[in-house]
Amino acid sequence: MIMFKLRLIPSIPRVFALSVIVFATIFSVGCSSDKEKVNGVFALDSDREKSFTFAVFRTPEEKSEGLMFRRFLPEGEGALFIYEPPEIVNMWMKDTFIPLDMVFADCDGKIVYIEKNRQPETLEITTSRVPVCYVAELNGGTADRISLKTGHYLHLGGVIGALKRTVGL
Repeated sequence: MIMFKLRLIPSIPRVFALSVIVFATIFSVGCSSDKEKVNGVFALDSDREKSFTFAVFRTPEEKSEGLMFRRFLPEGEGALFIYEPPEIVNMWMKDTFIPLDMVFADCDGKIVYIEKNRQPETLEITTSRVPVCYVAELNGGTADRISLKTGHYLHLGGVIGALKRTVGL
């Protein structure tokens, strides 16, 4: 009888493994599937462009968290912070574990400033210097790798047109 009861109790490693799988599934679904995404293209030169998929951050709560606590950002992905109306934006790297390039763009998508390779977990403020509608965050080093410069454009399809109508630009 005792042997039979022990067989009915699942092994601790099996229960632990199952718990980890369930937690990981719930966590990943909660973090990524419900986040608004938009495709964007950096127009680099007259004949070169680079496409990205951006997770969109619109609300103050979303913007305050941004890419915090992320340990990995897939190649070709980034974060897009949208400011309606345009404003001077201050960003930091608190609780951000990966280096990032911050690309500041006006309401036409023209890149007005790039802060390259910001190091993780710093409280140093990076400012847009002028009012902007968009801040794109990319993996650190991406701006140099793709030769992104001020004066280039970020094209976001219908997002820019919709924003212009919303803020009356």
